[in-house]
Amino acid sequence: MFADDTKMYRGIQGITDYQQLQTDINNMVTWSKNWCLMFNPKKCKVMSLGRSCIPANYIMLQCDGNILKIESSNMEKDLGIMIDSGFKFAEHMPMVSNETNGIIAVIRMTFTCLDLKCFNLMYKEFVRPHLEYGVTIWFPYKVKDIEAIEKIQKRATKLMKQIRHLNYSDRLRKLSLPTLRYRRHLGNMMKCSKYCIIFMTMMYTKVM
Repeated sequence: MFADDTKMYRGIQGITDYQQLQTDINNMVTWSKNWCLMFNPKKCKVMSLGRSCIPANYIMLQCDGNILKIESSNMEKDLGIMIDSGFKFAEHMPMVSNETNGIIAVIRMTFTCLDLKCFNLMYKEFVRPHLEYGVTIWFPYKVKDIEAIEKIQKRATKLMKQIRHLNYSDRLRKLSLPTLRYRRHLGNMMKCSKYCIIFMTMMYTKVM
């Protein structure tokens, strides 16, 4: 048995934090050994997020008693999202584009004729979820990234011959679909309103 997807993190401001994180790793290894749920040091990675200048030279004890230096990484895939050390998500957005374009290609080859209702159902079920999964994390803010993501929906709405000749805004109006950019901002505002309600509820409870 092996433990999978275990994460440990700490803000590194100096050598003391570095040493404390190494102590936490040692404690984690001891715990896993006691419970016979060993980690595989060769699959463990260290990733520095932000502009830390502290070297990430951490070690881990192997099953045979040997000490192995944990490999450093600048990018890892976590829960389907490609996270890089600078939080630019430069690799994640092309991955999303390739996946969704592949799905659109399958729909185009499978269906020779689509009506508006059928397209709406398939698009919302199979295409758009890939474009919005975890978008709060990798939210595109650069113009080129916003346009690249929006271009996927533009291409998808051209699958129907009856509205292909219309411009993008008119195609969306016919399909009763908003732009992806609008949905991202709406989703952020909804999350912010929920956080505000939770915060106000906590404050009210504390006062009471």
